[in-house]
Amino acid sequence: MAVHDVAFALVGFGGDGLLQQPRQHTLNGDILVTADVAAQHMAGSLQAMAEDSDAEDMFAAIHKAADTPLRAGAAKSIVAMLCGHCHRARMALPLAQLQDKLALRGITLHLVVDHDFRMAGSNRAAKSNVFGVDKNTVFTSKDAARLEGDTTLYDKVTLPGDVCADLAYRTNGSVFNRHKMDGGRLEDAIKAIDVFAQRVAMFDGPRTQPQATCDLCQCTVDPSTGAVTSSCRQCGATPAALRPKWKLPFV
Repeated sequence: MAVHDVAFALVGFGGDGLLQQPRQHTLNGDILVTADVAAQHMAGSLQAMAEDSDAEDMFAAIHKAADTPLRAGAAKSIVAMLCGHCHRARMALPLAQLQDKLALRGITLHLVVDHDFRMAGSNRAAKSNVFGVDKNTVFTSKDAARLEGDTTLYDKVTLPGDVCADLAYRTNGSVFNRHKMDGGRLEDAIKAIDVFAQRVAMFDGPRTQPQATCDLCQCTVDPSTGAVTSSCRQCGATPAALRPKWKLPFV
């Protein structure tokens, strides 16, 4: 699938001291950069992530990322990389409030997490080489050449059931196992990254009005920096209309 004119931004959080709070990074002095600039600054990020700590307030980080001055008319996605689990008690923002914000801005959430997908009833990692899932489809190494997914495996795979995965599913996003991308054979890691990239590019965001061809934008001032940014949402969108009418089994 062809995706053109892609821009990247970076939000960090969860460090020591002042770095605990979510913060917008500038790369070469810019917030939105090209893929090659982003790759330079993010090289080794997956390997640097802690192996034994649970995610802190991931909702605050996602909320901060959603405030990035994204371009009107562009498909918008947030890719959250985390280790451990998202504990609802650690999230200051209510799930519905953050879901509404992502929906209004047409943002899809994808997660890269520490979760080894296993076949139901088995204590071993799935032999089918599962890379990730969305709300109804499983993605494996077979999708490297062409993304199709397998809906028949969905009921046979153990799913990550924390609140962050719930939010990703609600935005028509996905959840992928980061160990498939940074461990084992290089050939397998490349396949996992390719499948994940294809799923992110397959934009199917929380829009109830796919025929809408406009975004409504306004200028806002960041009270902490005085910087002026644009904030856009789809024309005619309301939070209630964008919420899914279904409920996930583990919520």
